[in-house]
Amino acid sequence: MNSINYNCLNQLIEENPFLNSLGVQLVKFEMGKVVIELPVAPNLINRQEVVHGGVLATMLDNIIALTIRSILDFPVSTISLNINYLANIGEGKLVATAKILQQGYRIVSGEGEITDETGKLLAKGSATFKIMRNS
Repeated sequence: MNSINYNCLNQLIEENPFLNSLGVQLVKFEMGKVVIELPVAPNLINRQEVVHGGVLATMLDNIIALTIRSILDFPVSTISLNINYLANIGEGKLVATAKILQQGYRIVSGEGEITDETGKLLAKGSATFKIMRNS
């Protein structure tokens, strides 16, 4: 039985200095369904006056990992991350969701997407994680 709940997942975000410094917020938690948001702030903007691609990569990596953690009591570590950047955003809010595609004993794969608050698709990604059962 998984003992992860909203408070545990939120604590994972709050205790992650990088996510905390970005301003990532846990919005929704259900087993297998997690939503995080990030308000666009000046520190996230690049020279082209849009959110830096690394911010989107970070959100995709973390939303997939958090979704996995919503059903697993074990930490996970990213093995691979693939991203398709589809549109830019310079203001508003980033909303990230994910789903688990396949789970084995040691490896789990998922995919995620980031939209703006109106639902416009900004980026899609897929990732594979190692389940850290001996941590």
